[in-house]
Amino acid sequence: MRVNNASPTQLEPVLAKFPKLKLYIMHGGWPYVEDVKALLYAHANVYVDIAVINWILPKEELYSYIKSLITAGFGDRIMFGTDQMVWPDTIDVAIETVNSAEFLTQKQKKLIFFTITRRDFWA
Repeated sequence: MRVNNASPTQLEPVLAKFPKLKLYIMHGGWPYVEDVKALLYAHANVYVDIAVINWILPKEELYSYIKSLITAGFGDRIMFGTDQMVWPDTIDVAIETVNSAEFLTQKQKKLIFFTITRRDFWA
């Protein structure tokens, strides 16, 4: 893979052709936070998962990335994942990384772990 071919904005032609398609961007689209925010803004049917980046990135980088998405108003479109098939111990690391994020509210954590509905999030 080449870095210049990894921008999530390359998904936009697919989203334009299939406007009802629900799509999630793996690994949060990291490190392209501005591109991800643009897609989330333009397409209500786009979500991001934080698999891999929640156990491979330094916490400060992950937290900065998540904060940026939440500050932009997309906290209800972040999904938990681990993308883990080889090192099962990293699942616990990924869960703990989200749980130990002091800037996240309990509602935001539950939403990331999908333990509440989006409707409940706004209540």
